[in-house]
Amino acid sequence: MKKNGNYFLTNARLVNRVSAILGLILLGCAPSVQSITPEKSELNRETAGGVEEVSQVQAPRRNSEPESSSSRQIAEGLYWIGTTGLGLEVSRDRFRYYDEEGYKEWRDVRGLTSIKEGVIFDGENYWCWSQLVPQGRVGSCTAQGWKIATVKAEEEAKEIGIEELSLGGIRLGDNEATIRRKLGAPDRISEDPYDGPRFEYSGLEFNMGKVGAFNIKSTSDRYCTPAGVCPGMALSEVRQIYGASEIFDRGEEGRFIEYYGPRGETCWLKIALGAADRVESVAVACQP
Repeated sequence: MKKNGNYFLTNARLVNRVSAILGLILLGCAPSVQSITPEKSELNRETAGGVEEVSQVQAPRRNSEPESSSSRQIAEGLYWIGTTGLGLEVSRDRFRYYDEEGYKEWRDVRGLTSIKEGVIFDGENYWCWSQLVPQGRVGSCTAQGWKIATVKAEEEAKEIGIEELSLGGIRLGDNEATIRRKLGAPDRISEDPYDGPRFEYSGLEFNMGKVGAFNIKSTSDRYCTPAGVCPGMALSEVRQIYGASEIFDRGEEGRFIEYYGPRGETCWLKIALGAADRVESVAVACQP
């Protein structure tokens, strides 16, 4: 019986101790709670207590986290990666690529990741919103946005005269009547849904818009630049005419070198290289 008496006495003391703690909590004095969960007590004092603060403490506060890329909306419009003929168009819940050849098939916009406002990533390249590109400057898209070349870098990019931005005597802005006088009727006219009619001659093609000819591309040595750079020419010969220039390798798009027009001009020569570093095509490319 003595053993049972000690047992009941111990339990009675335990009940009294728990009751005392509960009483302190009800009065708003809970030093024991602070000693158990110091982080939660500190936050509760900042937010002025109550049942709701517990859920706020347990769940991370959204304003302390960066906005997730999946929840950030991708703006509609055109996106570029820099001084290439490649582009990307976003329209509602879909996107598609385009180049000098025309538009590709539509894809689900969920294939793109929003890095920050005006910058998206497609798994291979960063694309920047065209509305944010600094006018008249050479730039490339990075995860941080448009990166503008320094004056020194632009000078090293081998500037050419604006008169070199023509092929076979066809210049940017030439109207249809002028071109027909020079070349005759085109072999074919195809319809580009974005850039308008595409005039195709044997070895030469271009788009015709309200501002005249643009996106001019030559694959024949009959249509060369005024300085004499032609398809079929060796890379070493091109460099003798225009100077050294870096070779860019863009995977499926191929390998090419570029020569830029005068500063402030948004068009340039894009020279595609094939086997043995010979010129496959020469194009006058422009930022759309």
